Amino acid sequence: MAKLLEKFLQYGVTSTLAAKAIENELSVSKVRTLSLSDLESRFGMSHEEGRFLKKAVVRQPLLIAQPKVSVDKTPAIAYSRRYLKDLAADEEDFLGDLDP
Repeated sequence: MAKLLEKFLQYGVTSTLAAKAIENELSVSKVRTLSLSDLESRFGMSHEEGRFLKKAVVRQPLLIAQPKVSVDKTPAIAYSRRYLKDLAADEEDFLGDLDP
């Protein structure tokens, strides 16, 4: 029981709310999987208690910043694209020299 109380406290749940959850035989994983209405109806939590408990133990997804400009990740692809650009530039220079 002490481990379970400690686990709830690690998630920032108050000790009184953690004790109430433990009395109702709830664990952190059960709170995560149960819906808010189940916490209220089956386990006697008020709406505010259920929301607070659920928000505390449900992890937020990690937000990973996406680059605004697409960047070639593979050096071979970047090299081949650069090579093709150089070829096109050389061809334009060559054709430009032929014009009278």
